[in-house]
Amino acid sequence: VLIDICDNYDGSNRTRNFSLFTAAVLGAAGFPAIVHGIDVVAPKMGYTPHMILKAAHKNPLISLNKAKEQLLDKEIG
Repeated sequence: VLIDICDNYDGSNRTRNFSLFTAAVLGAAGFPAIVHGIDVVAPKMGYTPHMILKAAHKNPLISLNKAKEQLLDKEIG
């Protein structure tokens, strides 16, 4: 089972973005999850997972092979 979390592609609403937190909690509980979206969401310009990962000095743009490798790595979650 892989849980797919998709953020808005057409304009975010004015709520907090919990997708990365949710993916981490799911991973810690043994359920692999993947988050996808876009880097900037107009017109409201809310925070995206892309922006949050960049602010945390993480690479938000990984290859499909790297994503698969990380999803299969039990040490990551």
